Amino acid sequence: MALQRDHKVGKMSRGSERKMTLEEFTRLINSAYKFLNVTFSNDICEYIFKSVDKDNDGLITYVEYFKVIEIYICKGKDEAPAPKPEPVGPERQSRLRIYLWGILRQLYEYYIQGRSLEATDSELRRLIIAIVSDLSEADLTFLSTGIIRVNFKTISFELFAENFIYLLAELGLSRYSRNHPGKKTLNRDEFVLLLVNTFSFAKLQKFKKSILYKIFDKIDKNHDGLISFEEYLDWVKRFLAVLKYFGDEFYVEEDDWDLDNSDPFEKDLAPPPAPKPASQKIMFNFSSYAFAKKVRDRVLECLIPYDADKDQLFTEQEIKNALVGLLKESELELQYVTRNVFRYDRDNDKCVTYDELTNFCVEQHFGEMAIQRLHRKKFYEKGS
Repeated sequence: MALQRDHKVGKMSRGSERKMTLEEFTRLINSAYKFLNVTFSNDICEYIFKSVDKDNDGLITYVEYFKVIEIYICKGKDEAPAPKPEPVGPERQSRLRIYLWGILRQLYEYYIQGRSLEATDSELRRLIIAIVSDLSEADLTFLSTGIIRVNFKTISFELFAENFIYLLAELGLSRYSRNHPGKKTLNRDEFVLLLVNTFSFAKLQKFKKSILYKIFDKIDKNHDGLISFEEYLDWVKRFLAVLKYFGDEFYVEEDDWDLDNSDPFEKDLAPPPAPKPASQKIMFNFSSYAFAKKVRDRVLECLIPYDADKDQLFTEQEIKNALVGLLKESELELQYVTRNVFRYDRDNDKCVTYDELTNFCVEQHFGEMAIQRLHRKKFYEKGS
């Protein structure tokens, strides 16, 4: 949180690059642990800073800062990580967990298109925006830096999902807490609402409330009809954000994927939609020229949040929303776009893909509209 605050108010001179100087590091780490009455001397800070500044350029990244916290504060420099506890009890196949992970896997794989996901801030931010678009800059930084802290060169889906689900739950609870100051517990309807709103990309409202209520009862250990925020996050960490779950602590029979219950699965929730054939997948075939790639990457990043239903396709209304939101275009310009953009609709389905819309914007629209606007303002000496 200390890093987020300093970054948000512009205290980091190289914040746009997610880097900090020794002076900024010293101020930040002392600020972060001031509540414990712990002070780090300049000599200690310099020693720690240099231990992670491998290229000796006088800067460390935000990722390296979190590595400092992990090595020198959380674990101690030479402490080995604790082994994971052995599974206790049978493996349980939860419908809720399988459904959530299935939707997340589809969105993840649709974005990466079979390539390795590099553990970089820019790569992760684009992926997160593709999944959850309604994020502030601070929220996006919280999620991306939290995942980067795992300190791998590439991030597999399993590694991404475990961290993303828990961090998103933390973020959702933080929003809920801000809107309900002083509140420290959830009843079962608040639990369902928080779960549905937090994981909106999965449309969990399809899941029967009766099953979610029974899951709530499992979390509610003292059966008083309330769970604390800590109990909620503990359930997410140990049940929802794990690839495999063993035991009966959070087990609900109606949620069991393996049982032939009286209510068929399809009535409880819609199963994840089947992925499109490989031939229909969106392929981002950007130019090999560095500048062109940078332009297309940025255009794509700007357009993704306007894909309201996250189906990787743009309808006419979504295109209009994007052009008004990004470029403040007039009604005349919007009419021009809707007449011309669907020339790029190769399969004539009245929708354009990210790639098709990016091609239209870069290859035709941005340049053409810029010329028209400047011409109307008589910018060109011989425009007539």
